[in-house]
Amino acid sequence: MSTHYQISAVLNGHYTVTIDLSKWMPQYELSAFAREIRRIASEDNDFEALCSINGSVLQYTSESLFSEIINQEKKKVLIVLGNPATHSVAGGMFFYSRSDGNRHQFWGKLAEAGLMPRVKLNSLEQEAKMRKKIILEGVTSNRYLLGLTTFYSFPTPVHGTYQDSKGVETLFRAVLNKVQLMELERLLSYPFSHDALFVFTQKSSYHRAISALHGKRAVYWPLRGSGSSGLDLLAKLNQFN
Repeated sequence: MSTHYQISAVLNGHYTVTIDLSKWMPQYELSAFAREIRRIASEDNDFEALCSINGSVLQYTSESLFSEIINQEKKKVLIVLGNPATHSVAGGMFFYSRSDGNRHQFWGKLAEAGLMPRVKLNSLEQEAKMRKKIILEGVTSNRYLLGLTTFYSFPTPVHGTYQDSKGVETLFRAVLNKVQLMELERLLSYPFSHDALFVFTQKSSYHRAISALHGKRAVYWPLRGSGSSGLDLLAKLNQFN
């Protein structure tokens, strides 16, 4: 990583990104960007706890999660989501819940695809902890090791002007190409990425990444709409068996 874009090591599913935006933005753009960061923080408590800007330095917490035990007999599958939701980063697990507070359907789809066992406990917090334990210990499946990360590392609320990855692209529109290049470098820097099948859940990030993957195996599997079931994901995995 460059000296003005740095990421920490992933620890228990979390890592920190630090960007000196003075290297990317003129002062007038930086001032406008900082105002928007503070506005988002005033509207979302989780965002306020995860993200800060001090002068030109933006710092935030993000999430990636990989098996810490590499079984050479299992195939690695790295699911690349759009960007983290602030409540999921705060809760300590991808797809901690739906926006309405109920269990997210993502986990049922992974179970249907044979990537994860079904986890149903007394609370979402207990389920999140159990899923993290299963992934870290590499026991998600007899056939696969599961990794989870995002194309954009910047977390956003699930509601409001800057929700989801479209919100990231809007917020960083003036320097989006620089952001994407740094994120691609991050994806390829993970040891888990070596020999993994990349499963992109957003078509735009799939097309943006495909040339940078240098021949690595990659597929597109949408989270919603046609082709988004767990059985659809299983069919894509079977293409590489």
